[in-house]
Formats: sequence, C-alpha cells, structure tokens
Amino acid sequence: AYPHRYAFAIDKLRGGPMLWSRMRLVENHAGNHLGGHPNHIQIAVDIGGSRPLQIFALHLDWPLIHGQAMQLRDFDRFAKRVHHPLVVLGDFNAAPWSAAVARVETVTGTRILGGLRRTWRGGVGGGRRLIPIPFGLSIDHMLVSPGIGAAQVETFDVPGSDHLGIRAVLKVPL
Repeated sequence: AYPHRYAFAIDKLRGGPMLWSRMRLVENHAGNHLGGHPNHIQIAVDIGGSRPLQIFALHLDWPLIHGQAMQLRDFDRFAKRVHHPLVVLGDFNAAPWSAAVARVETVTGTRILGGLRRTWRGGVGGGRRLIPIPFGLSIDHMLVSPGIGAAQVETFDVPGSDHLGIRAVLKVPL
C-alpha cells in the first residue's frame, strides 16, 4: 500500500517498528541481531555520500514496572554501533522533555526535533478501565545528529495503528 521500495519490520504479525525507504538499504539489522532486543531496528540507507545514513528505530516500554528503565540502562551498548549521520526515531513511550529521550540523545549524540506532535490517540490504564486521552500524547519522536536539517516535520495516519507516524524532509550533509 506504500510507495516505498524497501520495508522492514520486526514481526509483521505482532507489530513493532517498521521503516520504509525509497533509497537502497545497505545494512539491515533487527532486534535479535542487536543482542536480543526485538523492539529495535538498525538500518543504513545509501544516500550517495561517503557514509550511509544510519537509522535506528526503537520501541521503549512504558515507564511502569521498570521495563523502560531496564532498556535505558542497557542502551549504552548501542553507542558502539552508532555513527553519524544518524536518525533515531520511534515510540519512546515518553514525553519530549523526559529522562528517556534525554538518555537516548546522550548515548547517540542526537537531538530531538522541536515541536509538540501528538502521536498517540489511545488511552492510559489497563484492560477495560482505559482512560481516554482527549488530545493524544506526544510519545513518538525523531532525533537527528548534528548537521542534519529538518523541514516539513509532520504526523500522518498509519492504517491499523493507534499511533501517528512522523514524516520529515531531512537535509543530510554528504
């Protein structure tokens, strides 16, 4: 349904991060290749420069019951795999000003793209006691390494998901 030539998902039946690219993928690693993290994808895209653009997609757990804290403590080991230019994006399950976003920025050397984009329209709580969030939450983010410019940052509807996607036009130095 999408006009992109390449797609990659962790598990097409259960969901997880997915990246689409109109450009050729030169590396493609899923969570299990990154040491047992089924919610991370690392790819590199050929942008015609001396280095490919590295893209790291992640899905952090909710900050309840220490799941997110454990993921963030373990996140340091990914610093060895990071090179610039780099884009980090995904479902952080955290606000733009949170410690989780700050930790990912520190480890990867990226900065969050400014602006408040409400990307999740679900509710909070569990089971049948879901409390709706009328205007949504800003929990999906895109971070870029220094030197990458961004324009036209916007959300878009993703069929079958309770999250909105984030789309941006990036200017990456070659």
